[in-house]
Amino acid sequence: MSSFNAKLHFTDNPGKEYSVLQCNYSFVQKTDDKGRPSSPALGGNVYITLTTPPDNFLLKWMVDSYKRRSGFINFFKIDEEATFQKVFFTNAYCVEYHTNFSAEGSASMVTSIVLSAQKLQVNGVDHNNDWPD
Repeated sequence: MSSFNAKLHFTDNPGKEYSVLQCNYSFVQKTDDKGRPSSPALGGNVYITLTTPPDNFLLKWMVDSYKRRSGFINFFKIDEEATFQKVFFTNAYCVEYHTNFSAEGSASMVTSIVLSAQKLQVNGVDHNNDWPD
């Protein structure tokens, strides 16, 4: 059993939180043939799997290609209920939405989303994608 838990929150849906089962985000730099960085840091996509919510908030976001949302994911230690890490996302689009069902296992219906964010902040470290307005 995991010693961590995570909740997804949106600034335009206060009081509502979504239980996160899995989350992945990364930053990369392209390299040249000698292994030296040849691009600025790239990143901004956040991959999230959660128990399928009973509402349509996330699905409505996905089908609106102009809708941007901001919010954060709070990772915390279960035994202490203390925040371990926060990942803030700003001006994010929902660019993928998948729902999977399996009659086996404890989480039989899960939804996976991919957020493409203009800005990510991880523990106070900012990454900005240079998007035109």
